[in-house]
Amino acid sequence: MFKKKFYLIITILVISLPSFTNSYNDELDFLGTWLTIKELKENIDYLDKTNSELDDELKNLNTDYELKNYLRKDLSLIEIYNLKVIISSYNRNKLQLDTILIEKAKNLQSVNDDKKTLLELKKEFYNSLIPFIDNKFNDNYINYIKKDAKIFTEQNDISTDIIVKKEILINKVSKIEIKIQEQKDFINKKIKNIIDVTIDEKITNLSNNVSFNNLSKDSKLKVLEKTIYKIKEKLDKLIEENLELTKTGSLSKNNNDLINKKIQTYIIALDKLVMFKDSIK
Repeated sequence: MFKKKFYLIITILVISLPSFTNSYNDELDFLGTWLTIKELKENIDYLDKTNSELDDELKNLNTDYELKNYLRKDLSLIEIYNLKVIISSYNRNKLQLDTILIEKAKNLQSVNDDKKTLLELKKEFYNSLIPFIDNKFNDNYINYIKKDAKIFTEQNDISTDIIVKKEILINKVSKIEIKIQEQKDFINKKIKNIIDVTIDEKITNLSNNVSFNNLSKDSKLKVLEKTIYKIKEKLDKLIEENLELTKTGSLSKNNNDLINKKIQTYIIALDKLVMFKDSIK
């Protein structure tokens, strides 16, 4: 009779714990999606700190192996063996459930049912230990369960919250990086078009220049070859400078972008001048 009452007390204790959905709005899929990157980082830092505090609470709860002290001193070898089997089975099942929960949380899937299953597993574990508890420590054991279950539930909520928010943060940062790259590609394309048009205009002006047109074919080719040579020299110098600055780590992002734009300009100019020279041959 007493044992049944004891089981009932444990069940009531576990059921009376705060609902899992309090911090999740019933759907983990949308958890934190409305937060900014800065807010997500701050929230994760706060949750990490809270989780660390709960770890300390759990360590304090288990100081001097408190639960072990509640065990009967007259346990037989068979009972000790059975106790080890129960503990081992619980740890193994908990690890499996934790792995599933973490994977779901990373995929931003609701894990409410998984957390309930974990708590149910914990409840069964508490109940399975009752035959090994010394009767004079029954009240202590119930108080222990109450504290342990509270910490266990809070850590489940917080740990999952951290996983989900980190995943959302990664997704948000990734999306921003993609947008930045798209914008960069768009700008580079616009710049290339501007360079193309500018160089085309200069070559057109040169081809329409009276002084240039009055030159012999060989002279025209020599003028163009000299220009191409000078551009090649500048291009080689820029590339060497870029490599040297990159090696020394003294190249800022702005300077790197500027040098790359100049290199791109010279390459386009070279291609167009070579084509223009070939058209004269």
